[in-house]
Amino acid sequence: MRKFMWLCLFMMLPVFFFHVQLRAEKFDPEKFLPTKNLYSDQELQKRFYNMSFRPFERDDLAFSMLVQKDWKDIPIKVPKKQLEQESASLIPLAKVMAPKGKRGIASIAVRYIKVPFEVKLSDWVDYYLKGNGLQPLLRRSGTFNGRRVEEVLWRSVQEGKTYLARMTLSRHGARLFIIVCSALETSFRQYARIFSAAAISFAVKKKATSEFAEPMKIYAGKRAPVLRFRYPASWTAKEPEGLPKGKSGVDISLRRKLAGGKARTLAFLHIKGISKTLNRSPDEIMEGIKKDFMDAGIKLQGPMDHTEITKRFSGRAMRAKRWSVLIAGEAGELAVAVFARHDGPIAMGLLVPSFKSGPLAWMAGYRELEIAARDLLAGSIAEKGRKPSEALINTDPKRLVNRTMYQLAKAVKSGNFTEFHEGFTMVLKKKITPQNLADNFRSFVEKKIDLTVIKGLDPVFENDPRIKPDQPLKLSGKYYASLMTVMFDLTYEPENSEWRLSDISIRTGPPEPPPGKKLKIPPRPELTKLTNATMIDLAEAISKNDFTNMYNNISKLWQKQTSKEGLADTFSSFVENEVDLTVINGKKPTFDKTARIEEGKLLLEGHYQTRKMKIFFALKYWMDADAWKLVGIRVWTKI
Repeated sequence: MRKFMWLCLFMMLPVFFFHVQLRAEKFDPEKFLPTKNLYSDQELQKRFYNMSFRPFERDDLAFSMLVQKDWKDIPIKVPKKQLEQESASLIPLAKVMAPKGKRGIASIAVRYIKVPFEVKLSDWVDYYLKGNGLQPLLRRSGTFNGRRVEEVLWRSVQEGKTYLARMTLSRHGARLFIIVCSALETSFRQYARIFSAAAISFAVKKKATSEFAEPMKIYAGKRAPVLRFRYPASWTAKEPEGLPKGKSGVDISLRRKLAGGKARTLAFLHIKGISKTLNRSPDEIMEGIKKDFMDAGIKLQGPMDHTEITKRFSGRAMRAKRWSVLIAGEAGELAVAVFARHDGPIAMGLLVPSFKSGPLAWMAGYRELEIAARDLLAGSIAEKGRKPSEALINTDPKRLVNRTMYQLAKAVKSGNFTEFHEGFTMVLKKKITPQNLADNFRSFVEKKIDLTVIKGLDPVFENDPRIKPDQPLKLSGKYYASLMTVMFDLTYEPENSEWRLSDISIRTGPPEPPPGKKLKIPPRPELTKLTNATMIDLAEAISKNDFTNMYNNISKLWQKQTSKEGLADTFSSFVENEVDLTVINGKKPTFDKTARIEEGKLLLEGHYQTRKMKIFFALKYWMDADAWKLVGIRVWTKI
């Protein structure tokens, strides 16, 4: 049922977008839901198993995740009837617990549920939280190793004890997998890294073949303006009769059969295309859609917050309204949106039960509104019927990323993120403030990470950028600076004919050689010259008790990490014992191992044989401005 595998350089590469603080109470995401600098490869191999699970002997439920070696696997029993009703409740798949007596009670549990319709992950999280009366302390969206996730942290009280729980959700086809990591609030932070290791490393065995929970159909209308979009197979499409020239339309509905053969409509989407030759204003079109529903017997009760619609279409030119309604005496809501397109406006009216009375139908309706709208507007104009902005299409991705990164470098250096904040989309500006940004990049500011090292460099992208003016532009890659590697994941969205930032993740790491740049080991005479220069610098520094000249000759990378006083401390025993290394003058080193290059560093190991002693060395060099410069040294003697 389970098998254990030793870890071999298991790399966890989290990419997180901005969190939104949902309560006045302060919770630092990096303390409670950490994603940075979790464990080294050596720590992972020593402390964790990459544990494989195959619940109920089913490959479609199989998964793996990192589990600390001393945690106990708790057997799971699920009634057969519950397994047969996958959409009715969360089904337990696995549970592991920390050893008893170690900082209180802590566990990691994995559950799943099958969603009967195509729904949006964040909507399902809203449904789960509201249904269980949970108030999130933190909530955020992001990506773990290519897997889209929603994360929530909440507090609960059980048997008089206060717990914190971290829930990480990801969707794989029709199934939602949920990892719940919980511990007593007093000890939660001590387990936070262990919880992150499980949440980040989680991977299903059987990958979904589609991004959707259901098979999808394509509606392709023949009337102009042409309507073409995808919709789930559980929905049905019907074209209205008697449409006048200049208009096209289709109604799609989600229906469920009831006892006795009758059917009930759970969600209804009314879509119209209006030719620009008709010169209809967005307000006129919206009133027309509303009238269509009222003529069908829908009774408006009052206005509702329209941001439930607009938040789903960041950066899109649109008009939207939302009302509470009565549908045959039952509570529901009507959402109407009008979008600009090059051949004329697209109008959409969505009728669904209220979230409280029919949450799944509500989620399915809004999800199809998103899918249809994005398909209908793909390749069209977002900005008031104008042609796609030449500035968007002709954007140089490298210049765009450089501009963002230079602005970020300036913000980190000054600690003021106000100007950087101006480059975000309007939606993101409403969610986060300049102070939120400062909090997110606090570690960069406190550690004085100098991102200006990228100036003069071009970013190297993971994939060739593909620019489409009506779709988000995602750019990921690295800057290969001599002092560090700067990794970025940036997402831009079109807004007012320019690209604006909607997501950002920045990480730094040790320097790496750029891809395609092959470092060559110098010939033996140059290795000898390089070694002699370093060892004579050291010999003179020890003799004079002055490491200034040696410090000036080491790499800039090492200079950032140490000082001449630091070098002096390293070799203080040589100075105190008056070890005379100048005896190597005029001698050639013997290389005990073949020179090699590892992780961009040139490694040299060997010794000098003198009459008084044998002097051993292990030297590391880094390519700095086309020259090998010292980045590490170890010297010892044997008489």
